[in-house]
Amino acid sequence: MTFAKLLARSLGCLSDGISLCLKEGATSGKMIDYIYRNQPSGKGFLGRWIDQRFLNHPGWEAIRIRRQLLEKLLIEAVMERQGALRMIDIASGSASCVLSVLKQTGKSDLQAVCQDLDPQRLDEGRAAAAAAGLKNIIFRKGNAFDVDVIRNYNPHIVVSSGFYDGINDSVQIQDSIRSIYNALMPSGAFILTIQTDYPNLQLVRSIFPDFHKQPVKTIIRSADKMAQWLQSAGFLVEKTLRDSYGHCALFKTRKP
Repeated sequence: MTFAKLLARSLGCLSDGISLCLKEGATSGKMIDYIYRNQPSGKGFLGRWIDQRFLNHPGWEAIRIRRQLLEKLLIEAVMERQGALRMIDIASGSASCVLSVLKQTGKSDLQAVCQDLDPQRLDEGRAAAAAAGLKNIIFRKGNAFDVDVIRNYNPHIVVSSGFYDGINDSVQIQDSIRSIYNALMPSGAFILTIQTDYPNLQLVRSIFPDFHKQPVKTIIRSADKMAQWLQSAGFLVEKTLRDSYGHCALFKTRKP
């Protein structure tokens, strides 16, 4: 066991964030939600101190910035379109970002479908939606590669946040992008994120598992490569945003 791993599993466990990362995985929905909340907690003063420094890591800062930028692009896509809208998040987790967008836009004629393979995360999303009084959102168990579900929903907006970062097969990703293009209504928007850098990735892999309990396998891709795939599928790339650390890229695209 490396010294860093030993340290994480000893003193690090005083931090609630590190404990959660070891238990649920660095790429798990629960971990990402913890990073979004950004409220240090742990066992005693030392635990909270360690957790504060853990949460302040540039990689987690970039994730929080990504969330802000994603909401911005989704709100833009919603407000640019008139009338009743249908939005689907293909791998939503608890869908905290979609819930935030629904609350901020206040559009009762915006219907959202959030799908994921983790029933617990879907239950958490349902509870959060109920607590917020949001009735225009549906949570369902579903595979992000299930073309029929996306096509049958006739979406105006499709969201993919972080999903492609765990997929190594570039052909599978390009097939998914083409399927989403075909499923979207005319002038529909596809908004997605990718990981373009990951600080100390080898160190992270040696310490923390992913949500499958395997070594973290985040796939780093260039924004230019993803833009090429999107354009090859037929999308117009309207906007590309990056966090200030250069770790993530976000795309707002449109089907002509």
